[in-house]
Parts: sequence; C-alpha cells; structure tokens
Amino acid sequence: LAVERGYVERKQVQDYASQLGVTSNHLVETVRGATGITPKRIIQERLLLEAKRLLAYSSLSAAEVGNELSFPNPAQFGRWFKMNAGLAPGQFRQQLVAT
Repeated sequence: LAVERGYVERKQVQDYASQLGVTSNHLVETVRGATGITPKRIIQERLLLEAKRLLAYSSLSAAEVGNELSFPNPAQFGRWFKMNAGLAPGQFRQQLVAT
C-alpha cells in the first residue's frame, strides 16, 4: 500500500493521486467506494497509529515525535494529535502510564 511507504512525507490525497496518475476526485471516489472511508482518513489514521506507537514505545518527546513525522512545528503536531486522538500527546502518554 502506498500509504505504508509514504505517510510521513505525503500527507495529502493529491500526492497519492499524482503518484497514481489520477485526479484527487477520482481517487476519493474509488477509495470511498471500495472501503467506505476517504483516502484522507486512511492517511490520517496511519499517521496517528505511528504517532501513538512512537509516544508509547519510544523516549522521544512529543516535539521529537512531531519532527519524526514531518510536522512543521511542535504546536501543529500537538493540535493535529489532539484533534485526531481526542487528547494531547502528553495526556496520551500519561494515560498509558496510568493503565
């Protein structure tokens, strides 16, 4: 799957559509028809899985995790993580320690 190889560098549906030689709309329609979810959601879910893995199993700080995942700055990573995971990276780590 292209997402497995490129989710860190390519976060936009257009990147994958260009790689496949199709329009973004065509890719969205095709993927949604086959899976029931959008390519953007697939990319976001893969990126979130990796962010959670790094937060859970590495000693990297949240800022370093964001850097590893090619976010432009720690604040943007923190906002993105909270929007997608429902809690801040630090809260996610605390929740793991508490269980």
